[in-house]
Amino acid sequence: MSNNNTSPEPVIHAEIENEEFDKVEEKIEEELEQEHEKIEEEKIKPEKEKIIEYDNKIDPIVDNYINSLVNTKAMIRSDIETRMLAIIMSCKACNSEEKAKEIIEQKLEERPMEYDIVSNVKRLKKAYNVEKIDNKLYGGSLFKKTLVQDSALEQSDAKMEKKKKKREEMEEKKRKQLYENAGLVSAPTISVNKAKVDSNCKDVKQDNISIAYGKHLILEDADLTLAHGRRYGLIGRNGCGKSTLMRVIATRNVAIPDNMTMQFIEQEVDGDDRSVYQTVYEANVELVQLYEELAELEKEPLVNAEKITLAYSRLSELDADTAESRIKSILTGLQFTQKDFERPTKEFSGGWRMRISIAKAIYMHPDLLLLDEPSNHLDFHALIWLEEVLKNWDGTLLIVSHQRQFLNSVVTDIIHFKDFKLTYYPGDYDTFEATMQKKLLQQQRAYDAQQIQRKHIQQFIDRFKCSAVRGPQVQSRIKMMEKMKEVSTVVDDAEVTLTFPDVEPLDSNIVSFHDITFGYEPNKILFKNLNFALNMESRIALVGRNGCGKTTFLKLLIDALTPVEGTVQRNRKARIGVFAQHFVDQLNFKVNAIQFFQNKYPEKTVQEIRSHLGKFGITGDSSLQRLDTLSGGQKSRVVFADLAYKQPHLLLLDEPSNHLDIETVEALARALAVYQGGVLIITHDERLISQVCDEIWHLHDQTITKFPGDIVEYKRHVRAEIFK
Repeated sequence: MSNNNTSPEPVIHAEIENEEFDKVEEKIEEELEQEHEKIEEEKIKPEKEKIIEYDNKIDPIVDNYINSLVNTKAMIRSDIETRMLAIIMSCKACNSEEKAKEIIEQKLEERPMEYDIVSNVKRLKKAYNVEKIDNKLYGGSLFKKTLVQDSALEQSDAKMEKKKKKREEMEEKKRKQLYENAGLVSAPTISVNKAKVDSNCKDVKQDNISIAYGKHLILEDADLTLAHGRRYGLIGRNGCGKSTLMRVIATRNVAIPDNMTMQFIEQEVDGDDRSVYQTVYEANVELVQLYEELAELEKEPLVNAEKITLAYSRLSELDADTAESRIKSILTGLQFTQKDFERPTKEFSGGWRMRISIAKAIYMHPDLLLLDEPSNHLDFHALIWLEEVLKNWDGTLLIVSHQRQFLNSVVTDIIHFKDFKLTYYPGDYDTFEATMQKKLLQQQRAYDAQQIQRKHIQQFIDRFKCSAVRGPQVQSRIKMMEKMKEVSTVVDDAEVTLTFPDVEPLDSNIVSFHDITFGYEPNKILFKNLNFALNMESRIALVGRNGCGKTTFLKLLIDALTPVEGTVQRNRKARIGVFAQHFVDQLNFKVNAIQFFQNKYPEKTVQEIRSHLGKFGITGDSSLQRLDTLSGGQKSRVVFADLAYKQPHLLLLDEPSNHLDIETVEALARALAVYQGGVLIITHDERLISQVCDEIWHLHDQTITKFPGDIVEYKRHVRAEIFK
């Protein structure tokens, strides 16, 4: 790693560019432009007075003053025109209003203009050297003779000031309203002493990063270090700012070498008519352009041997001959079939389009790869394949993930995002956890030892503070106490809690399937002859490849779909709670958590709602924030709190851990372990399954079978299928 001692450049402030803010800013500009056009239509119409014939040449002092207006910093053109017209006409420096306007237009055309994107108006650029003429104006007798109607100018100034204030208020009101409608408080602000970097270096080293989101501080004077070739896992509580930090890095608002390639996988590709294969292939823009250039060169009547040679040389450097095989291997590993290669991307769901984004990034093989929850939407087959690819990655990785087993398999280092700082630990997640426990134990021991030492010293001081003989010793111990570096007490993070209420027992099964067959179309049957039962003792993990029908199976359980054949028996006394994979559809984003529960459960008091939300970690400010401003994990907790209010006998959970941090996944596992009802989970989170479930149901080949083993053995079985 290179060590840069170059002095930093001045502090810069930049807004994080993302699609959400672009939409907001475009709407702001459109609204403000409409308002400004209305204001421009209401031109000031000066009262017509009898014009006294006067020399067409403007008085030199007036001319000098007008020139100073032209050079005023960032004045709006319409305001300058109004003011200049008032000056010229009030001192009778011109024989007609039309002539005065011609003079004004001529002077303004001599000055360059700039466009203000916030106010949507033209402003005059500030001149490099603005002449200060105030002393000249107020010092000469000509000024008093020339400006014979001061009141007209004062009225013009007052009108301009009123217009300016009104415009500013309108702009601020529009901006605030549009940001609120978009669920945004303000744009995130980055403060960085952006250090100069060696263009040949592939390390990322940036000190003193500060990031704020409105009044919410995310990072303060933190140090970012990403050594080339290391694989980092970024961990921290939901809402601490992990995804924001990833975007800051992705937008190069930190010191990143210009020649360092980078890919940030945060969201799925947009679906269009291009095939999956074509979408991945065209990610390498240079390769595509080289082939197009060669095609054009071959059409030319005269062969340009030099250009053709250079193009083929570069194609060789890009491993163009292996591009097709590499793309197909990557897509196959992510569970795309040969038929899928040629299907348009618009036909795929969001989860599958996320896989296309991952495929593009792996194919491009950047120097720095940023992955935000890459395991979401992956089944065990795709997840195990991705683990193998990433743990052999020879570039730099920065991964946000809630799956500790995935982190244990892939990363070489952990970055702990806590208390607005980044702390680095070598090793995987389990090593980090052990190191943290040891560190906290050592800190507690040091704190206890220091407290004993301070107590003994204080006892000596109290005992002999009035003794003349022991005076020097007392003073020595007082100085010792003052110089003693205080060891802070251990402050553990508040433990995340989730609590599902006790429910009354049921005598019979909750749901029973008898010879169930289902398909969306007669020739596309998903299940055949399913026979099983779920009760309050059930602890089941449902696994299978993506697209095999796991979510459809849940819909059959809750009577959202009707089977083609067979019968379903349901216990009428049973209550079933469902956590959908797209749980956000259950929420009203325009209200906060308390209002959401008040609307849904009007019989509950605010205090009862607060108490209930507190059992799921929604407390203080988070309970008063609009739901669309909460992190994904916090939204998940609101949904869990809603499920708990219904006191279900059976919980059906479809990918419940996707948006949770590691601590909340652990809390969910603890809550489900003591929950008295039945549980059926669709998840690929190995730890959650191992802590909650005692059966694994494998959905494959249009049927469901019980897998003869635990989740570790199932993963071993899948690995053997992939790498056979």
